[in-house]
Amino acid sequence: MKNASIRTKLLALRPALLSDALGKTGAMDHDMRCWSRNCRMAGPATTLRVHPADLLMVVKAISVCPKGNVLVIDGQGELNTALWGGITTICARLKGIEAVVIDGAIRDVAEIERQALPVFARAAVPNAPSTGAISMCRSSVAARWSIPVTG
Repeated sequence: MKNASIRTKLLALRPALLSDALGKTGAMDHDMRCWSRNCRMAGPATTLRVHPADLLMVVKAISVCPKGNVLVIDGQGELNTALWGGITTICARLKGIEAVVIDGAIRDVAEIERQALPVFARAAVPNAPSTGAISMCRSSVAARWSIPVTG
């Protein structure tokens, strides 16, 4: 069965049924919130763990995330600096990314709410992230790709 067929079948199910089928696991933490008008998603995950204020690696993640994948960003639960906003939402939607899940914060809520791209995060704050100093100085520790992300 191809990914598109699996995705279509998963989207037809209620999230509670999927959780039951997974042994009452597999759901996001209770404090994860959908900030966009569309909250339905299904697809393979591309994962990234970043320094809590590292926008450069988030932008890189958008560029390498395959079309149809869910981009899962482990921002280490940082709630005072946004890792995502309106511009990144538009870029991800245009790239064909299925959804974005962030263990951290977002900003530009009004812009994100208008988009069809599902964006999940723990909080919204106006504070912007760094634009590269962290990754350029410590790139080996700033980001880890394709790691298991658990709640």
